[in-house]
Amino acid sequence: MFDMVGRPGVAFFYVFSLASSGPLSIFRVFILFYSETIIVSIRDIYSL
Repeated sequence: MFDMVGRPGVAFFYVFSLASSGPLSIFRVFILFYSETIIVSIRDIYSL
């Protein structure tokens, strides 16, 4: 179900927000993860 397009970007943001410690970094990870998933879903819809 999950497309592999955009997954390296998610991994990069995981490492980046883990490097900058703090509760806001965890929140930032969720925001970036969901926005990346939405972008991939929109990309799949347009590719159809």
